[in-house]
Amino acid sequence: MEDCTASAFSVFYFQHSSFLDAQRKLQNKTHRNNAQTLFGIEQIPSDPHIRKCLDPVDPSLLAPLIFGIGESLFQQGHLSPYDTRFGFLPTLDGTQTVSSDKISCPSCLKRKKAKDSEEVTYSHAAVTPVLVRPGESSVIPLPPEFIGRDDGTSKQDCEICAGTRWIESYLPRYREFGRITVMGDDLYSHEPFCRKVLELGCDFLFVCKESSHKTLSEYLKGCTTVVLKRHEKGVRKKKRLLHTYRFMNGTPLSGQEDALRVNWFSLEITDEDSGERIFYNSWATSHTITPEILEDLSACARSRWHIENGNNNPLKTKGYHLSHNFGHGEVFLSNTLTTLNILAFLLHRAQEFWDAGYCTARSLMPRIAFFDILRVLTSFAVFPSFDRLIEFLLEDDPDLRRLILDTS
Repeated sequence: MEDCTASAFSVFYFQHSSFLDAQRKLQNKTHRNNAQTLFGIEQIPSDPHIRKCLDPVDPSLLAPLIFGIGESLFQQGHLSPYDTRFGFLPTLDGTQTVSSDKISCPSCLKRKKAKDSEEVTYSHAAVTPVLVRPGESSVIPLPPEFIGRDDGTSKQDCEICAGTRWIESYLPRYREFGRITVMGDDLYSHEPFCRKVLELGCDFLFVCKESSHKTLSEYLKGCTTVVLKRHEKGVRKKKRLLHTYRFMNGTPLSGQEDALRVNWFSLEITDEDSGERIFYNSWATSHTITPEILEDLSACARSRWHIENGNNNPLKTKGYHLSHNFGHGEVFLSNTLTTLNILAFLLHRAQEFWDAGYCTARSLMPRIAFFDILRVLTSFAVFPSFDRLIEFLLEDDPDLRRLILDTS
């Protein structure tokens, strides 16, 4: 089982779908291979055997590895920049991992292509939380929570149920890091979820569209909101920008008699010269809003976008191939492989804090070039350790290169 898990992880770590095949060839040629020296794999299993062994493995069993890396980063002080004025900002968002019109497994979500159509799309999806902070696009991945078939048939029901399971499982543990403010899109700014966050001793900061919160919208129309304006010189085409903030504390989130009272604010950014609206959004939060914190609060709220640009998009388009079907299996396989993929992404991020050599090597070239070189090197030469692999990238030492490339 250790060999199967490490073998699957090695493919995601090097972003190399043929990594194991290349190591089998190296083993036949040199009686050594990088799967053994870098990952401790005693015997490289076949791809079908890996899938068979990992199919019954619940992905939640791998979550402690992801949490453990984050805990180590916190204890070593690397997460200090992510501790904002409002605490740490775990941000929730749902994303589809695998989708197919033909290939499926018993665990797949099913969705009709049209209301009256018999054609069905099969998919897997997950809530993929991350830690974000204003001004920093790089994120810290947190353990995922998968959206199962028992959670409902609509996207909202499924994602909310998975999000609720996630906060119940992990907020008490991340609460030990310090103050926590949970962020998410408009889907999460509904009373039961907000109350659950508060029950767990945390705050929330969710997108709150007036179009989907009729009671709140009507309440705002009948009240006077506080309006603040700030002028700023834009970076794009040197525009003069006007930031207009509106806020009100104690607005009802729903139409119920005992509705939860939240604090609402909005931000509109316009071009002062043309009057063009450049940005608008509104949020609901448990933090009491004052003019002194409004700018920082809106900066945190807008950093929610980093979950897409810094996590979901790289996982799908920057070499991790999250949307690729690496295997459906019958039980957990697809979700377990997704978890190993996220673990690889997190480890790459952690190595930027832990390993100066790795960080230097990554800084010398684009991400694509870095992994292209790793794929080539590990396909044709055996490295006794990961440190030697990085040294080979950084040092122009003929003796060192001869030592590593010696296959005798």
